[in-house]
Amino acid sequence: MVNNKYTKKLLTLSLLWVCSSSANAHLFRPDSVNELILDIVLANTNGQNDVIDLGGCTFELSQINNTNIRGPNALPIIQPDIRIGTPHSLTIKNGSIEISLESGIQARHIEVASGASLYLENVTLKHGYAAGTFPLGAGGSILNNFFGMLSLKTVAMISNSAEYGGGAIYNYGTLSIGYSTFDHNNTRQYGGAIYIDSGVINLFNSTFANNSASIAGGAIYSVGFINSMINNTIALNSAGQGGGILSGTIPMNIFISNIVAANTAGTDPDISDPFIPNNPQYNLIGTTAGNSITTTGNNIVQPSGGAPVDPGLEPQ
Repeated sequence: MVNNKYTKKLLTLSLLWVCSSSANAHLFRPDSVNELILDIVLANTNGQNDVIDLGGCTFELSQINNTNIRGPNALPIIQPDIRIGTPHSLTIKNGSIEISLESGIQARHIEVASGASLYLENVTLKHGYAAGTFPLGAGGSILNNFFGMLSLKTVAMISNSAEYGGGAIYNYGTLSIGYSTFDHNNTRQYGGAIYIDSGVINLFNSTFANNSASIAGGAIYSVGFINSMINNTIALNSAGQGGGILSGTIPMNIFISNIVAANTAGTDPDISDPFIPNNPQYNLIGTTAGNSITTTGNNIVQPSGGAPVDPGLEPQ
């Protein structure tokens, strides 16, 4: 059992959604892609917290909405909407947003501007594509800019691609993810699912599987700060180095009850990290190559000279 001080940290992370924009918010219910675009434009400027309820529908995007130095986006950029010094936030929930494969467009779904706050809940994002070198090819589905706040709860990010990094998400700001799934996202370079640049991430109760990066970080590539990882499964991802995670600049702060195993890479199959996370506990790490996590803290790790730990994830 996780002790009280870590339970308090879990509760603090959960409050990121309890305190989201749903209270006293203006509600939009779009019936078409054009209405969804208009609702985002209105939410950017109406001086209120806003909720866009997709009503369980799938919105297929077939045109580029805007293009800037960071590349094309299929939806309007999420802006901070500051009135009288108070920033407001946008929640998008209950539906699916997909880039039309038949349209042939190459664009990410969403960009979060500096100072803006976007909450996604019970949403699926598919087939985003960020083409080109940095910064054009950063964030196949979402680009979260400096001082942006992005929170995901029960979100599925599936089959998104970025040519530079962050097949699903490229993050400069604050990123919080819970109860979400990242599946079959990919990049030609770094971070098959997520690239953490100079920002901060809190990640819990989420699954990363079948993501890939040609160079490093099959699921996650971080040169920023991984503040907390709790109760996540990172398996069956692949990369040149760090098939599950590559994190190499700042030690992870909280690393508890994670499974990082059955990933593949030319170097460091599961975790590539020169630092030891701060007091890691109750984790299962498939291989010790590239990381220094030991059995201290009730972790299960590869025995010296032994076979990788089988996480038991395959059906019997």
